[in-house]
Amino acid sequence: MIGATGFAVVSAAAAFAPSAGYLSPLGPSWASSAPCLMPSTMSLIRNIFTNASSRRLAIAIWASCFTAGSALGPIVGGVLLEHFHWGAVFLVAVPSCCRCWCWRRGWCLSRATRVQVRSTHSVCCCH
Repeated sequence: MIGATGFAVVSAAAAFAPSAGYLSPLGPSWASSAPCLMPSTMSLIRNIFTNASSRRLAIAIWASCFTAGSALGPIVGGVLLEHFHWGAVFLVAVPSCCRCWCWRRGWCLSRATRVQVRSTHSVCCCH
């Protein structure tokens, strides 16, 4: 979950940057943490949904959310830029990364699933 944590921290830092010039130094941090997000979410799905049919449905919902995010991202970004400070577009990712981190820690899971997830926990986010 290092990738999700890093992405959330860098996104929050970018949201409160005083100008766009401060975003350039944050680029390498984004580039190193963002690629870890998809494998982390797939690992969560694999560990939480042990039944093949429920895992298949979870992966379908996961893929649908990525597709919807790709389609709605520019629209939501435009609305945020129209009504809020330009840094608000970076805050969209923070709750998702925090929720992913909480699920990985087992705070939102049942007892049986929590034991399974902890037994397969690794330090690196890219499994």
